[in-house]
Amino acid sequence: MGYKLQDIFEKAITLSGEERDRFIRQACGDDDVLRFKAERLLDTHESLETYDDGATEEAMLTGLAKPEPQQPVEIAGYQITRPIGSGGMGDVYLATRQLQDVTQQVAIKVMKTSNPRPTEKRRFLQEQQFLAQLEHPNIARFIDGGYTTGQHPFVVMEYVSGQHILSPAFHDLPVRKKLGLFVQVCEAIQYIHQHLIIHKDLKPNNILINDAWQPKILDFGIARSLEEDHTQTMTLALTPRYASPEMINQEPLSMATDVYSLGVVLYEFLTGCHPKDSMPNFLATPDLPSVAVLQTSQEGRRSPARLSRHFKGDLDAIIMTALKADPDERYQSVEAFQRDIENFLKFKPISIKQPTLLDQSIKFYQRHKVATILTTALSASIITLMVFVGLQFKDIKQQRTELLNRQQVILAEKEKVYSLSNAFELAFANADPTRSGNAEVSANDILDELNQLITNDVWNSADSQLYLAMGLGQIYLNTGQHEKTVDLLEPFLNGLDDLPEDNQKALLILVLNGDMASLSRSDFEDQYKQLVNRWPEDAGVLQVKGHWLKNQGDYQAAEEAFAAAFEQFNPEQHGYLNNCYLLAGIRSKMSMFNESSELMRHCLSVASAPANDKSLAWQRTEALNLMANNLGYLNQPEASSALTRQVIEERTAIVGADHLYVTDLYANLGSSYSQLGEYDEAHKMHQRTLAKRIELYGENDERVFMTLYNMANNQIRNQQHQKAIDLLMRIIENIDIYDSKYTVNLSFIFQSLSHAHMQLEQYDKAEYFTQEALRVLLPLDGFTGNKNWSRLVLAELAILQGNLAHGEALIRQIEQGLGEQSDPAFMKDVQRVRAMHKSASATID
Repeated sequence: MGYKLQDIFEKAITLSGEERDRFIRQACGDDDVLRFKAERLLDTHESLETYDDGATEEAMLTGLAKPEPQQPVEIAGYQITRPIGSGGMGDVYLATRQLQDVTQQVAIKVMKTSNPRPTEKRRFLQEQQFLAQLEHPNIARFIDGGYTTGQHPFVVMEYVSGQHILSPAFHDLPVRKKLGLFVQVCEAIQYIHQHLIIHKDLKPNNILINDAWQPKILDFGIARSLEEDHTQTMTLALTPRYASPEMINQEPLSMATDVYSLGVVLYEFLTGCHPKDSMPNFLATPDLPSVAVLQTSQEGRRSPARLSRHFKGDLDAIIMTALKADPDERYQSVEAFQRDIENFLKFKPISIKQPTLLDQSIKFYQRHKVATILTTALSASIITLMVFVGLQFKDIKQQRTELLNRQQVILAEKEKVYSLSNAFELAFANADPTRSGNAEVSANDILDELNQLITNDVWNSADSQLYLAMGLGQIYLNTGQHEKTVDLLEPFLNGLDDLPEDNQKALLILVLNGDMASLSRSDFEDQYKQLVNRWPEDAGVLQVKGHWLKNQGDYQAAEEAFAAAFEQFNPEQHGYLNNCYLLAGIRSKMSMFNESSELMRHCLSVASAPANDKSLAWQRTEALNLMANNLGYLNQPEASSALTRQVIEERTAIVGADHLYVTDLYANLGSSYSQLGEYDEAHKMHQRTLAKRIELYGENDERVFMTLYNMANNQIRNQQHQKAIDLLMRIIENIDIYDSKYTVNLSFIFQSLSHAHMQLEQYDKAEYFTQEALRVLLPLDGFTGNKNWSRLVLAELAILQGNLAHGEALIRQIEQGLGEQSDPAFMKDVQRVRAMHKSASATID
């Protein structure tokens, strides 16, 4: 029988020495060309079995040119550091170059010979040409090219510090995070294809992930232009374990060739095993990923059985389509492959759908209609038809019912979409400067217009009105306009019992979150009890419960509620980071600063992050900001300020440098500078935040006053107590102290005034402002910590003024009201004042 190249290769790699030579001679017979190809393919396979980890490979045939002995490499403008890899035709070096005051690390690929054959030189120069025209964040960048002092051609590329995609560092990543990284790989390959280039050598070692979690594609040594002939008669340069069947068989190549290699990499990346290990030959079908993963031992929390369930269905179908032996049956572009992965990540239908039994029957009948009529008796046809109809009738009836239900859902959703579109259209129109007379229109102007449209009485659909109101309420909540959330949604509570259960729960959660965040309102206790009694185990309800308990000062119970909510999420779910942040935040509030940061650091390392997800990127900045604040409380202001700068940089990349959510961070930076004793720098940082807040809200906004309050605290730390007092009094003179929205912040101002007067030994004034702070707080539910702090200051002032009995009574009253859940930092203050009382008592005795 005649052997194909593929058959010879697959058999030969299982043999060695004389046994292999004997088989090749027997299989090829007198066909010298076939024998030459087989031997070359085996040579390539052997040369690619080993490689230098992390280095760029040159996957060329060995023996095409005899390499010269390696000479010291000298390239003008570059300092060679060390070799980092070697291939059949070139060596790769790590080098540095000096650009004015900047030193840049680069990777330099140098041909081993100064006198290459024309085909080799053409390939090397072609690689330079390809790299020079590709500018993509996920492709190693071309920098320079030329000849060494020894006349060896070289190409200079961006040096990628990272690990290849199958490195152990990435084994335990969640599936969705792996897919998010892989989407970036697909984007890069699609970009290459748009430049009419196919890579031809996509394998793990040519896909590195750098320290910023950004994939980088390397090595265009055997890439080809789509405009060239791709019959591969010139060379067999490839990596067999990642090569497509058409590459092995030396058939014409296309973009689907790279799709196949990407499919192999993704299969191995997700399952930990190689698809070809379950393939008897190159044209065979590998085990499904959901089957293959059961054969591997997965470390970490994710069991093989759980992964298998995750893969079954869509993910199996996506990967197996990419691995079709016939290029025409694969995804015809990387873009289509990527789109289905993204659809999977977004829980949307993928483009690959299996035909139903009814579809198959109709297609079979259409293909064989004439033959069926001619070869089947009329009676048999009737019987067959009746059986077919009988089998299908029940299913068709069920499908019809499901279709009608879906139509109702579609109509309802259509109504919502129409309402949303119409409302936004009107909101934008009403905010139009030509109508409103307002020269500049802000996002809040449009939201307020939308608010007015939602709250009027001209809606045809109450469902649509509620749908829009809850959406706007969430926006208000996210943007810190908490009272607007409550004002907008509170009227809908009147018809709460008439709403579907899910809407009842969602509405209560939004209203209560807005109420608690506004701080000045707490009149929804009945709704809170209804929420926690009806859905005690729901994660969203547990979050509300945690916030409620925190406001009551019961930190331990709040921590338990947030922990119970957090346990319901895994790193691949939306909301995982937010739940982690809530739990870490309450631990920070309890002065468990190290535990808080450690939890947040763990969650950041395992959370799934689809590519280009700005929401998750934003949650990351919140997490890092919390960690920075923890460092400040741990008296590590230098580390805190460094991390705050990182948060500023990351937020700037998302919303721009002039956004409030960036400029607000300079206040945190100011606090760090203040701790470091750099009071002038701290003042500058606070001024930066102040300027933005005045620009957005005007001079008489609560947020502006709180910035001035932070500046006053910096003055107190700088021993400028009278200046701080003057600034704090100016705030009080410019606000309506009877306006409920200032209630809580007014208590903070009074407490700072008390502290400043205490430092000036003006104890009567300090006592007055402490009493004022307590007077403001007492009518409010919660704020136990703030109330106790004021009582403790009164105790300290009593001791300082010699009234030890009153001081002792106040301390005892505080201690009796405390439990194990109390703030540890406050407990230390109690012990400090208790020690002061003891010392004062001993002095009198």
